Formats: sequence, structure tokens, C-alpha cells
Amino acid sequence: MKNVCLKIIVIYFTLSSCSSETENLIYSNRLLVNKEIIEGEKLWDTKTNQGLTNDGTHYYVSKTHSDIEKRKIIDHSITLTNKLKDKYGGIFFDKETNEILTAAGVYKWPYKAYVNKLNKNDLSSTLEIDLSAYFNHGINAIVKLNGIIYIGETAVEYDSLPKKWASFDSNFNYIQDVYSSTSEKGINDWQDATIHNNKIYATDHYGFINIFTIKKDGKFNLESIYNSNKNYHQGITFSNGIFKLHKSNDGVYNIKID
Repeated sequence: MKNVCLKIIVIYFTLSSCSSETENLIYSNRLLVNKEIIEGEKLWDTKTNQGLTNDGTHYYVSKTHSDIEKRKIIDHSITLTNKLKDKYGGIFFDKETNEILTAAGVYKWPYKAYVNKLNKNDLSSTLEIDLSAYFNHGINAIVKLNGIIYIGETAVEYDSLPKKWASFDSNFNYIQDVYSSTSEKGINDWQDATIHNNKIYATDHYGFINIFTIKKDGKFNLESIYNSNKNYHQGITFSNGIFKLHKSNDGVYNIKID
């Protein structure tokens, strides 16, 4: 299939602390650099998506909050599905425990936030952990990097309240809030995330791909933002040397992020 190049923008900016816990994005002194996101082969069709991950041999795809499937990487064929009401959101394969982590919740008041551990062999939920005490919204994005689990908030109806990330140890004991920013029209309503080169790549509902590194104090440093013009705002994973992203109302594609 012939590659398609989509022009995007990388935004670098400074952060200004507005309180002890919340940082607003300040766009003064920003440097706008034209970049490209290279859209490659379409892997399979799917109109809906919450999250995407892989274990090296299979993809795990949360199509909706209640519908998950397992696909072979070699040919993308579905080998297993499962349905559990309101259990699935962003999704991440934990290679240390050989299981799937998925974050979900209740996205309208009264908000709830919980993580499910899934058996990757039959996609059953082996444990549900209620983290509502540590969040002000439902949650969706989840990743694990160097033994620390990071979880991002989201909501519906594009509310403009700040959305944060928090960190937890491997037993889901709360460590600290690591990042917070204001949200507008789905910007920073965190959807899904993956790991590559010791960095976190996180998507939001408005089509931005946010790249975070971890500072010495354990908090996030926002390195750059890729604007996909609302094309890619759901599942993201990395396998076989290239990113895989869900394109809105279309399918999952190979994507090269410049």
C-alpha cells in the first residue's frame, strides 16, 4: 500500500504552576515546527476503539468499554473476544506480570475510577481495583514504566476541568500526582498510552499525541505534542519497530511518528 504523509505540528512550550497541584499550559514563547506523521499500511477495519496494546505475538484491543478482542500480530485475525460491561478503557500489556491492565470508570458525576487486571489467555478479569479515592474523574489511559504504573483521567462532554495523571507502585499503592493540565474540547482528556524508548506516548480525545519523559522527582516532563488534526485520538501501541494507532471511525494503521 502506498504511504500517505499527513502534515502535523509539534508544539514545544513552557509550563506555569497555577497551584501546588495544577499546571496550566502557557503557549507564549512556543516554537512551532512542521513535522510529518507517516501513515502506512492499514492493518484492520474498526470504527470504535478505547485502547490498543500488544505482547509481541498478539494485539489486545478494547473496542468499547464492554467489548475486547485478541488478534494475531502476524495476520491480524481475531482469536478471542470477551464482553464485560464497563470494564475496558485504555489498555496496556504488563510484561512483568504477563497480564493486561485496563483502566475505566464512570465518566459523569459521581465519577468512578477502577483498573482491571485481565488474563491474556482468556481475557477474563482476575482483579478489579477501585482507585476512585485518588481521582476526580473516570480514568482511561494506563501504562507501566520502570515498575511504576501511570494512569490518566478523562471525562465526557468535553468538560474543561483539569485532568491529571497519577503514579502507583506495582501493587497499586498511590505514590503521587505527576501531571495536571486544563482541558478544552477533549484536549488532555487522556485516552490511551504506550511506551517507547523510555518515553510515554499518550493520546487524547482531540487527536494530540503527547510525549512525556519522567523527571528525577517522578513527575512528567511534557517533551512535545503532535497534532494529528483529530485523526488519531484513541488506541496506540508500538510493535515491530513502528507505532500502531487507531484512526477515527476507520481502522488501525501502521504509523511512523517523525
